[in-house]
Amino acid sequence: MPTPPRFRRSLSVFRIHRITLVLAALVGSLGANWPAGADPVPRSKFNRELAVGDPAPDFEGLLGIDGRRQSLSNFGDAPVLVVVFMRNLCPTTHQYEPRLRSFAKEFANDKVQVVAISVSRNPAEGLDRMAARAKDKQYAWPYLMDDSQFTGRQYGATVTPQFFVLDRDRKIAYMGAFDDDLKGTVVKRQYVAEAVRNLLAGKPVDPVDTLAKGCEIEYAK
Repeated sequence: MPTPPRFRRSLSVFRIHRITLVLAALVGSLGANWPAGADPVPRSKFNRELAVGDPAPDFEGLLGIDGRRQSLSNFGDAPVLVVVFMRNLCPTTHQYEPRLRSFAKEFANDKVQVVAISVSRNPAEGLDRMAARAKDKQYAWPYLMDDSQFTGRQYGATVTPQFFVLDRDRKIAYMGAFDDDLKGTVVKRQYVAEAVRNLLAGKPVDPVDTLAKGCEIEYAK
């Protein structure tokens, strides 16, 4: 005997209501075990904004120490792009300057591009001071300023220096520390260099995410 139309509608409403109750119970259960006011669980162990494999956040028109404005798209010819957040008055950045110079020199023939970005709002770290530091320490890469701090937030950068290795498709292939020793006396793993070598050779990157240590970035509220 066919089910009357009105009865079929009642069954449909009942099913929808039951599904709604089940979903509500599931959400409630999750909420009961979630810390009050907590943000969603990050997809990366060390980065709250990005996960490896994500498209790199774009940046546009950042003013460099040479007076030119640069965007992510300006470096399209580089098979690998290394974005590093750094600042003039950070002692940890100072420790890595010689290693970063050696890195840039090592991969120059491979057209690997390094781009440094400062998101500091400290007047003592303005473009003129950045240019003086770059000249004194022989930076061989663009040094850009983003006092809006938008780029740093998009990349989830929390300290300086912090590194992001982008593959040819400009997806995040590695992010975190430059290597495993801040002082550079007993370096066992060159994370950034290893990631770049593997990308150039078409090999998997491992590890893909490490904890960057350095000077905390002070973001404006």
